[in-house]
Amino acid sequence: MKKILLSILLITSNSFYGQEVIYETTHAGTTGAEITPTANGPACQMGDAIVLGGTARYLNSITVDLFNLNDATPFSVTMTLYSDCPTVTGAGACGSGIGTLIPGSSVTVNVTAPPATLGTVFEVVFPYSGLDLSGQTDNGITVMINASRANVFWILGETPTIGSMPAGETGFGFATRCGSSGTNNGCARNFGLANNFAMTIDANLTLSSDNFGDNSLDKIALYPNPVISILSISNANIYEIRNVFVTDINGRKIKKQSDSFSEIDVSDLNSGVYFLTIEAAEGKTTKKFIKQ
Repeated sequence: MKKILLSILLITSNSFYGQEVIYETTHAGTTGAEITPTANGPACQMGDAIVLGGTARYLNSITVDLFNLNDATPFSVTMTLYSDCPTVTGAGACGSGIGTLIPGSSVTVNVTAPPATLGTVFEVVFPYSGLDLSGQTDNGITVMINASRANVFWILGETPTIGSMPAGETGFGFATRCGSSGTNNGCARNFGLANNFAMTIDANLTLSSDNFGDNSLDKIALYPNPVISILSISNANIYEIRNVFVTDINGRKIKKQSDSFSEIDVSDLNSGVYFLTIEAAEGKTTKKFIKQ
């Protein structure tokens, strides 16, 4: 399969704003598991129990490798995180198992332009804003995804390179399915190969994962995020903004705006992670956004 970057440039430096990759797999797999098969119903989710590495626990983003088998139409994918296995064997909803939903972990990404060439592996990034995972004292979480249509596959057959499989998983390890209307839910599904889904998780050492400036400007918000073309700046006339500018992950200033502060056109930027710095009479703040 050919792999392309759909929505983000990966950041692997652990020195940029205290960012650290806390879970990583190889990305060589050519086989996938269908996330939400039609036969299992629209609530079906597929996922993986993992153990986080490193020390950063303020979640920044989770990136997964997907592909379409016979449908290239747009779709959405929703990620949820659980403290442990979210399902039991047999028919049952996600969350009916021993694991509980981690509050604030549900994130939906709209994939508006999946690769037209079927079988092409692409990356989808789920952005988080400092979701605190420090309460997971065993460093274990279960990462689950639901797709809005069938024929969306998540690459598996990978090996963890940062972090690990949970204690007790042997051999190829296990995958998890929940929410199926059938009796094929379970915490220990096995596909006959390394059952580790392709995934990268990065986090920050501190809570300032998307706001690196003066918290006196904390009422400013950016939306939509991720963004395709126009990034709106929600201010509600609270602050006296004077300048806004965009920098890339290397700290290079690539855009500046000094006349209009309600939105900024980022359609000409390549896909990746950027930072919008807002200078106001009340202070300065820098917020992260993702350009799709």
